Order: sequence, then structure tokens, then C-alpha cells
Amino acid sequence: MSFYLKDGPPFIEDEAMAFFASSGVSVVPFDIANRLAPVELFESIEGESGYLALPRKERFNTPIPYNPAFHHKYSVQDKAISSLVLEYIESNLSSRKYLFSARPDICLAIYFQEFTYEIIREISPGHLTTPLILFDDRRADCILFECDLEINTVSRSSAPADAKFAGRSGGFWIHYFNDNFLKSIAYNEHHIGLINEFYGPLFPGLHIPLRSETK
Repeated sequence: MSFYLKDGPPFIEDEAMAFFASSGVSVVPFDIANRLAPVELFESIEGESGYLALPRKERFNTPIPYNPAFHHKYSVQDKAISSLVLEYIESNLSSRKYLFSARPDICLAIYFQEFTYEIIREISPGHLTTPLILFDDRRADCILFECDLEINTVSRSSAPADAKFAGRSGGFWIHYFNDNFLKSIAYNEHHIGLINEFYGPLFPGLHIPLRSETK
């Protein structure tokens, strides 16, 4: 069964293609992308304003706030979020990595050995509303990136022995998300509603207050 609905070249700006060419990043052809799309790792939901890519509820999921293109600007106890995520990727994903669109109406699929945040920064100008999934050839652990909604998910096939991400519990990350989500995003009520409706059930305790709740 095909995941992507439309064939054709993905929208990638010339600057990004030049970066890919110099950084060992390859575009995956449409037919191969359809064959490799890791649909068992996430659920694609179509809403009024586009698609959401949700981690599977049966997986062990950890929420990380902020637009991933700016993870280097935000820290947890003096360590940039980008550094924490990169350390996780280095320790848990193989050298055969993929970054795919997680919405079926846009086929964007690339392959590389080393993930850098620059890859996302090069893609995001043309794909702000395209959820992205980073995975490897083992298809066990993955990361879902949402530039527009500013909610990202480290999704693992099972809970690690200490049930932590970057040395911190899932409860810590839910509180961190709740406390910091509104510090960066130009949000609206609809935006927050999507977070609470679709992501709240996946992360018990995750909730962003609407203006009506704070009056």
C-alpha cells in the first residue's frame, strides 16, 4: 500500500539542494520512499488545516517543545536541546538514517548518515507545515518533528531500562513542555486546541491553557 499520494519532485529550494550535495544528503525516489515510509511508527490524521503526524500510542513517547530549527537557542539546565537530541540520535540510531515527510500529500524523503539540525533548517522554509519523521533502517526508535506546531516527539519502541530521555523522566519533559511551550510560539487558540486534543491523550498531564481558562 502506498503512503504518498502524489508523484513528482519534492519541493526543495535550490539552496537546500546545494547544501545536500555538499553534505552527503540524497533524495529518495518516490517509489522507494513509498516502500520505506515507516507508517508503523506514526499515525497521519487529516484535519481542517492540514495533516498531523502523531506517534503511536502504544510506543514510549516523550514530548519536546519548540520549533526544531531553533532547538539550539533553548536549554535544559544549561545544555541546548539540540545537543540533547543529537546525543540521543548518535547513541540510538544507526548510520543509515532517513528524514521523511509524515503527511501523505507531500512526498519529501532524504537519506544520510549523519543528522544535523542544519538539514531541518534547510528544509523548513518550504515545509513549515510538513511534519517530519527521522528514523533508521532498524525502524524502532524515531523522532517526529513539527516545525509549525512546535511539538516534537522522541518515540521509542519500548521504555528504556531507566524510562528516561537525556537523563530526565517523562514527567519532567511533560512539565517542561507545559511550562515552556508558550514562551516561543506565535500561537492562537486553534493551535493550542490541536495540541490539547490530539497530543494530550498521548502524554498524560500535557495541557496548554487556553485564554478562556486563564481568565
